[in-house]
Amino acid sequence: MVQRGQAPKVLGSLNSTNTVLELLAHLGVRNVASIRLMLPKSEVQALEFADQRPVWYILSSEKMLVDKEACLMGNTLHWRPTRRGMVQTLLGMTLIASIILLLKQEGRTTTQGNVGASTLQTYYDNMSDLMNNGHLRTAEPQSETRNTARASTLSVLHQLDAEGKAQVIHFLYEANVISGAQPVVPLQLAELQNANLHSANLQNANLQNANLQNANLQNANLQNANLRFANLQSANFQSADLRSADLRFADLHFADLRGAQLLSAKLQGAKLPGANLQGVQLPSAQLPSANLQSANLQAANLQSANLHGANLQSANLQSANLQSANLQVATYDSNTRWPDGFDPQAAGAKQKDTP
Repeated sequence: MVQRGQAPKVLGSLNSTNTVLELLAHLGVRNVASIRLMLPKSEVQALEFADQRPVWYILSSEKMLVDKEACLMGNTLHWRPTRRGMVQTLLGMTLIASIILLLKQEGRTTTQGNVGASTLQTYYDNMSDLMNNGHLRTAEPQSETRNTARASTLSVLHQLDAEGKAQVIHFLYEANVISGAQPVVPLQLAELQNANLHSANLQNANLQNANLQNANLQNANLQNANLRFANLQSANFQSADLRSADLRFADLHFADLRGAQLLSAKLQGAKLPGANLQGVQLPSAQLPSANLQSANLQAANLQSANLHGANLQSANLQSANLQSANLQVATYDSNTRWPDGFDPQAAGAKQKDTP
C-alpha cells in the first residue's frame, strides 16, 4: 500500500489509457469511472471518479521538480503544469495513481481531519477558559485547575496527528505554560511522537520525560530546553540549536544530530547508540559512561571532552578531534574507527571484543 506522500511503484511505460487502468488495477484501485488521458502535448490531465469527491494532493519528485498547480472542478481533478513541455505523461500518471490510492481512504481521512479540527478547537476553548477564568497560571501546582489542564493536554495529544501535536505545543509555548523548571502544564509522558516541530521556537521549554520519538525538530530552537529523560529515539535534530540544553539520561538511539549546536549541552547518562553526530561541535562535552555504540562521530570536535568509561564499540571516530579528550577506561572493539594515527590504548581506552 502506498503511504501518504509516496509515489506508487510504476510498472513500465504509461503511454495509454489502457496501460494506466491496468496499473491502477494492479495497485488495487477498483472505483475509477473513467480516465481522460491527455498526452504530453496537452497541459491538462484529468481523472474522473465514480463514487468519491476527490481532494487535490500534489507530489514532487526529487529528480523531476516541476512547478505545478491543482484545482477541483466538480467531480474532476485537473492538474495543470505551470510551464509547458516540462511534464511527461509518466509523471502525470504517477501523480494521478498516487491521488487515487490516497483517496481510497479519503472518507476516513476527511472524517479524521474534521474530528481533529473539532478536537483542537474544543481544547483551545477549554484551555483559554482555564487561563482567563480559572487563573491557570497562578493556580497552585496540584490544584484542580492545573490538573485539569494537564489531563486535557495529555488527552488531546493522544488523539492528534503530527501536525496537530505541533499546533498544541506552539499554543502552549506561546501561552508561556510549558517553560521553566516548574511549568504550569508539565509534559511528562506526553505523546509527541512524530510531531512536526520543524523550526519551532522552544527555547527554555520543559519537555522532560516527554515522548518525542521520531519527532521532526530540524532547525528548532531548543536552547536551554529541558529534555531530561525524554524519549528522543530517531528524532531529527539536524541543525537544531541545543546549546545549554539538558539532555541528561535522554534516549537518543539513532537520533540525527548532524549540524546541531550542542555547546554546553548536558549529556551525562544520555543513550546515543547509533546516533548521527557527524561533524558536531562537542568541545569539553561531558560524556562520562555515555553509550555511543555504533554512533557516527566522524569529524566531530571532541577536544577536551570527557569520555571516561564511554562505550565506543563500533563507533566511527574517523577524522574526529580527540585532542586532550579523556578516554580513560572507555571501551572499544575492532569495529571502532579512529582518526588516522590515533592510539586509543595510549589514551587509556580498553579494547573489548566479543569472542
